[in-house]
Amino acid sequence: MIKMPIKIINRSMDIPIPEQTIGYTGDNLVEVRTFELHRMYGNIDLSGFDFRLDTQIGEHENVIYLDKTISDDKITLTWVVDESHIQYPGDMTIQIRAFNAVGVEKWHTDPVTVKVKKAINALSSLPSPLPSEFNEMEARVAQKHNEVMEAAEQVAEDKAEVAENLATVLTKAQEAAESAANALQSEINAKTSEDNAKDYADEAERQAEIAANNILNGVATHNADEESHPYVLSEMVRIESIARGKASAKVFDTAEEMNDWLSDPDNVETLKIGDNLYIRDINVPDYWWDGEHPQILEAQAINLSDYYTKQEVDARLPIVIEQSDYDELVDSGQVIAGRIYYVVPDGALGDSDD
Repeated sequence: MIKMPIKIINRSMDIPIPEQTIGYTGDNLVEVRTFELHRMYGNIDLSGFDFRLDTQIGEHENVIYLDKTISDDKITLTWVVDESHIQYPGDMTIQIRAFNAVGVEKWHTDPVTVKVKKAINALSSLPSPLPSEFNEMEARVAQKHNEVMEAAEQVAEDKAEVAENLATVLTKAQEAAESAANALQSEINAKTSEDNAKDYADEAERQAEIAANNILNGVATHNADEESHPYVLSEMVRIESIARGKASAKVFDTAEEMNDWLSDPDNVETLKIGDNLYIRDINVPDYWWDGEHPQILEAQAINLSDYYTKQEVDARLPIVIEQSDYDELVDSGQVIAGRIYYVVPDGALGDSDD
C-alpha cells in the first residue's frame, strides 16, 4: 500500500486521513511515515539541522530520531514505526523538533494528534521498552559535533602549514634578491675600486692641506695679536724710527739714573717715540720711549711657548693609511687618540719603495 507523505507547510502538518492511524499496539517495523518540508525556513537553511519526533500518549512520552534526506528545495524525514513507539493505545500527540549541531538554534512544528489502536494480544508480546532514542540521538549529535571540531582543527593546522610554507618561500625569495643585489654591488665595487682609491687619496691630500693651513692660520693669528709679541712690535717701531732718522739713544749707568733724568720735563721734551734708553747695568733690561713712559726692550730670548713646533704640526696632520695597515694598528692597540686617519683601500697608495 502506497503511503502518502505528510506535508509540513511553515509549521503545520497536513496529515491525510488514511495516515492518521499510525498502527496497532504490537506492530513492529511495518508502518512507515514520511514528512516533507521546505528546505528554507525564511532565510534559514534547515538542511544542517537534526530532526526528531516527540510523542505523547497520556503520561507516556517518547523521543524518536528521524532519518533525513535532502534535495535542492526540500527535506524528507522518515519514521519507521517501532513497536516501542506505539506500545500504548489512544490518541498520540506528535511534534517534530529540529536543532543544529551545537544546539543553539531550534525549530518546532505545531503539535497534531494521531491514533494508536489496540491489538487483542499485543500487551502479552510487548518487549521491555528500548532505551531512550533521545539519548541515542544526543550521542549522534555529540559525535557529529566532535567530527566538526576535528575537521576545524585540521583546517586550522593546514592553514598554519600553508602560511609557514608561504613564509619560507618569501624568505627564500628575499634571500635570493639580496644575493643578486650583493653580487651586482660587488661587481660595481670591483669596477670602481681604482677610481675610488684615487678619490680617497685626493681627498686625504686635500684634507691634509686644509689642516695644515688651519694650523698655519692659527700661527698667523697668534702673530697678529699685540699682546703675544710686545718685543716684535717694539722692535718694529724702533727700527722704523731709526730708518726715518728720528730715533736716538740715551745711555745711563743704572735704572735709577734714567729715572732721575726722566723726572726733568725738559729732558723728556728732547725724546722722540722710539728712542732707546740703554742701561749699562747688565742685570736690568734696557728701555725704549713710547711717547709717555719708558717700555722694556725685550732683548732677551723670544718666548716661543705659544708656537707649534714642526713635530707638533706634523702630529696634528691627518694620516693617510691603507685598510690592512689601519686594521693592524687597531688590533695592536696602536691607534693614536685624537689623530685623523683617512683609510683607503689596499694598494691605493702604491708601492712605498717607489
